[in-house]
Amino acid sequence: MEIRHSAWALILRRLESHGLYGALLPARRLFRGNGRTPATDGAYPRMPDDYYFDPELDADRGLHPKAWAVAGTVSCAETVSRRRANYLRLAGALDGIRAVELLYPQLPDGVCPVSLPLLVSNRDACVEALLEKGIPALPGGPASTGTALIGRSFRMPVG
Repeated sequence: MEIRHSAWALILRRLESHGLYGALLPARRLFRGNGRTPATDGAYPRMPDDYYFDPELDADRGLHPKAWAVAGTVSCAETVSRRRANYLRLAGALDGIRAVELLYPQLPDGVCPVSLPLLVSNRDACVEALLEKGIPALPGGPASTGTALIGRSFRMPVG
């Protein structure tokens, strides 16, 4: 039985025990100065309405030519395989922590995850503590999370 600790402390301990803490540290530089702006009450703001793809508004937008060039050098199958493996490894490492709920413990066939969505009771404190330790964590969850859970959800990238 795990002693009652903060969710972030349990996450860090579990990441260390599975050899994942060090693997996530190189991503730290990607998340430093990421433009997070806490709302006036100290909570993270909700995702803006224009965050998600809108076919009517985004139909005329295209990829930059350099993005097309890079995209042509990457194997989609390899990317999907690597992201799925990363997701399942991270989900396995965090599975069983009572303070942390995996939103999607299993991946349906064909899904290429971008992040692992998690639910905790103290999301803002958990995200801040993980970021301070160099572990990438983003407040908010997938669009399907719903408003009832949005204040408890955060994501850990699996790219």
